[in-house]
Amino acid sequence: MQRFESRIVDIDNQTMLKWGEINGQLQKMGRPMPIMDSLIASSCLAKGFVLITRNTKDFYSFEMEMVNPF
Repeated sequence: MQRFESRIVDIDNQTMLKWGEINGQLQKMGRPMPIMDSLIASSCLAKGFVLITRNTKDFYSFEMEMVNPF
């Protein structure tokens, strides 16, 4: 765990506010998202991160930069 200590992103107030916004929008659209996926998306959006994932189709609803390196 110590090896990854500097690579772990905290879930802070900014992320949770973004999560609430995203979750509410998706619920209204009738497209709920798994909690972990919505937390990942919220973290990226709140902090301006690029999402690196093989699973880009699950995040297409969000206007964020994604990279599929696989």
